[in-house]
Amino acid sequence: MEAAKTLYPIVDEHGQPTGRTITSLDARAEGVRLGYVHVYVFNKKGEILIQQRTPRARARPNLLDPSAAGHIEPNETPLQSALTELREELGIEVASTQIKPLFVDIAPKWWTQVYTLTHEGPFVFPDNEVAGLNWHDLNDVKIVMEKFPYLMSDGFVSSLKLFFAMERGA
Repeated sequence: MEAAKTLYPIVDEHGQPTGRTITSLDARAEGVRLGYVHVYVFNKKGEILIQQRTPRARARPNLLDPSAAGHIEPNETPLQSALTELREELGIEVASTQIKPLFVDIAPKWWTQVYTLTHEGPFVFPDNEVAGLNWHDLNDVKIVMEKFPYLMSDGFVSSLKLFFAMERGA
């Protein structure tokens, strides 16, 4: 099925499917909530892996995005989705016990389960979606998020704000 015609479950504020499905384009037009996952991959130095989307990427072209991210597919749990995105976007297979749930970001248009993973690579990414992957110091990421948020996808900015707020509270 063409990606633009893929039907995704509409979810409530708890991430539970409502029984309705919709394309991502129609979801944006109607302002309904879909389920997503973000996986923040860190190396042993504490740097975060960030992807630069290609200009021809169907979703979020040219923007900075989490290490791996995507829609939660029908009949898929957030954990299954995270494992799928790691495989598809970074070319890595990891055990479900290696990724840890961090928090959930809830907004009118998304319910996003954010996970963390420590991994050094190597990574293989699909060049039709991802132009590059780079390690970044968290302080630099915070500066970009605060001063140049338009360089990042909206969902990434939102989950990063929660991440940095958690860090302050820790």
